[in-house]
Amino acid sequence: MANNAEVILLDEPVAGVNPVYREKLEAIIQNLKKDKAILIIEHNTDFIEAVANEILFLNAGKIAKFTDYATLRNNEAVQETYI
Repeated sequence: MANNAEVILLDEPVAGVNPVYREKLEAIIQNLKKDKAILIIEHNTDFIEAVANEILFLNAGKIAKFTDYATLRNNEAVQETYI
């Protein structure tokens, strides 16, 4: 990564990406997150489930939930809106 950054910011990294490259990106992120902090903005919940340790869920620009994916998945409001 450029200049050995400690924090990596990704804005919708799998938008429009085919499943093969998505899996490759998942593997890259899994490897990078061992040494780096990674902030991902993403609407693809399957991708987030595969790579995220913690999730900050925003609703109308405000923090609605900060948790792990399993807990978020069980949130009724989140299910109705996103999952």
